[in-house]
Amino acid sequence: MTIPKLAITGLTILLLTCTLSAAPFYITENSIPTPKGGIHVLSQKAEYPILAQQNRIESDVVLVFRIEADGRVSNLRIVHSGGKSFDESATKAVLGISWIPARQNGEAVAVTFEQPFEYRF
Repeated sequence: MTIPKLAITGLTILLLTCTLSAAPFYITENSIPTPKGGIHVLSQKAEYPILAQQNRIESDVVLVFRIEADGRVSNLRIVHSGGKSFDESATKAVLGISWIPARQNGEAVAVTFEQPFEYRF
């Protein structure tokens, strides 16, 4: 019998699973990639483009990228463009920080990750 328990904090989702049987039980840890220092580090790095800010322009950008098992970012692509200056800001933010890789059964694994950015006043 498997009983999942979910705990959500920021971007991290931990799934603890205990298997009950005559055999010993196992606890596994799974989590999604997170910026070192927390999600607020990512939002601090995503600077609002000056010209857009002066003209009160709002936008959204969605990036898809791979966080490798060692925390490196690869295969970054823009799946929803907010315009050149917004795209550059979001891209620099993702590439400019260190990442804690995803974990599966306690082991660091590479995963493809989607990150939205909302630029609002």
